[in-house]
Amino acid sequence: MSSNLRIKKVCQFCCDEFIAKTTKTKYCSLRCAQKHYKVRQKEKKIEEAKKQFEEQKSTNRKRSKKKPLQLGKEEVITVQQASTILQVSRKTIYNMIETNRLEAININQRLTRIKKSSLDDLMDFDLKRAEKNNIFDIDDAYTISNVLEKYDLAQSFLYKKLLEYGVPKIKSGKNVLVPKKMIDLMFKNYTK
Repeated sequence: MSSNLRIKKVCQFCCDEFIAKTTKTKYCSLRCAQKHYKVRQKEKKIEEAKKQFEEQKSTNRKRSKKKPLQLGKEEVITVQQASTILQVSRKTIYNMIETNRLEAININQRLTRIKKSSLDDLMDFDLKRAEKNNIFDIDDAYTISNVLEKYDLAQSFLYKKLLEYGVPKIKSGKNVLVPKKMIDLMFKNYTK
């Protein structure tokens, strides 16, 4: 079915004028048709990605509107719940478990449960609210070497913690003394 039609048209891709032999011809060449096809496919993928993004955004909004986590009377909580309560990452919770700052039970490889009482103890420990008297009884004090030995700590870690919590220190000869009460509070979960 050949046609003797000769119609002037404008290519939908490159906008050049060409002579079409049929009424349905849209492009001046096969190359323009292929390039325009690729452009249409790209735009289609972009639109799909935008729709998917909007759907994810709306589902995230629905999730964030959920009520805050209520622990109730549970004796143990999950790592995710603990990280939500303390507003830290799950990795931080696992590090706290590894350093014995939190008591945890590893039921299975992926079933780690944390004792709620351990979490409460951690939250109650706020040394900054504790009394910060620079004067304390020398008889009721540890030397730095005693603290390092008793709690098996690195010296740099101990000094960082002393600085962080503003623990008062008294120099007595060659020794530096720190109050027993505050040190025991700070490192009660660090015993050997």
